[in-house]
Amino acid sequence: MMKQLRMAHKLWAAVIFIVLMLVAVVGFSAYRSAKVQAQADAVIKEATARVEAAIRWTGLTETNAARTQALIVSNDPAVEAEFKDDIAATSAQISEVQKSLEAMALSDADKAQMGKIAAARKAMIDLRVQARKLKTDGNHDEAVKLVTQQYNPAVAAYLQTLRDFVKMQQQSSVDRQQQLAGERMVTVQLAGAMVLLLLICIGLGAYYLIGSIQRPLAEAGALAQRIAGGDLSAQETVTRSDEFGDLLRSLYAMSEALGRMVHQVRQSTDSIATASSQIAAGNHDLSARTEQTASNLQETAAAMEQFTSTIQQSAASAQQASTLATGASGVARRGGEVVKEVVATMEDIHHSSQKIADIIGVIDGIAF
Repeated sequence: MMKQLRMAHKLWAAVIFIVLMLVAVVGFSAYRSAKVQAQADAVIKEATARVEAAIRWTGLTETNAARTQALIVSNDPAVEAEFKDDIAATSAQISEVQKSLEAMALSDADKAQMGKIAAARKAMIDLRVQARKLKTDGNHDEAVKLVTQQYNPAVAAYLQTLRDFVKMQQQSSVDRQQQLAGERMVTVQLAGAMVLLLLICIGLGAYYLIGSIQRPLAEAGALAQRIAGGDLSAQETVTRSDEFGDLLRSLYAMSEALGRMVHQVRQSTDSIATASSQIAAGNHDLSARTEQTASNLQETAAAMEQFTSTIQQSAASAQQASTLATGASGVARRGGEVVKEVVATMEDIHHSSQKIADIIGVIDGIAF
């Protein structure tokens, strides 16, 4: 599948993959960091709200405790009138603070501590009611004794539960911040792992890309060396569709074209060799025929000499015939013999003419 992709597409795919991975790493780190920071802000905000509420509760409780002591110890009606309504209003504020704390997201330990605070507050309120009742009934000394021996320790215990709650919130905030710091570290570790994975992927991708470049280049180099060495028998086995596949197919096509050219040259060389052999044979045959022609010419010359001799004989015979004709009357008896000789001479001339015609035909056959 990857061999069918163009090299430019492979490089673009690698670049896009690296960019996407970097975006993923940065996005994941940013998301995790923002999430952890939001959680940290929420934890700090909630812890601060609980601590502030508990501190306010503590302050209101201390104020009411001081007012209660002053109210019980003092015999001045103006003091009682001054603090009575304030104690009631502060108690109402404490109740509101308590309800707001209970409405917050509390852990099981926080809820248990809130139970202790509520119990300590109830015990303190009960003692305060008893002290005020004793004072109202005229038992001032008993009221002071109750405040000193029971109410004040109850207030101290009550305030201690509030301080413990504040410490718990502070410790919870510290623990939660440490937990969030651990989550931040996990985020950093995950980001580092993702970067390491990205580097590994980049390394593997680079190894693959280098191999996908080196292997076809080595194959192309080997094919070029074979062609340069005169080996044109390589068969095309290219299955790639990228630029290197095009290069290899071009080299194979060049090798095939060179092979066809060499084959054509070889055929032309064989044809030239055959033609040369035929020319040599023709030259040999022409030489033989030339010798034969020379022989025939010699025979023709001999025949011409014989023909000349025959003509001379014919001329002599004609002269003799003329002589005989002039003396025909005298040699009538010899006329028949002369006629026979003339006839024989003419037959010789006829035979010589036929031989000359045959010789001329032979010469024409040789010439044409």
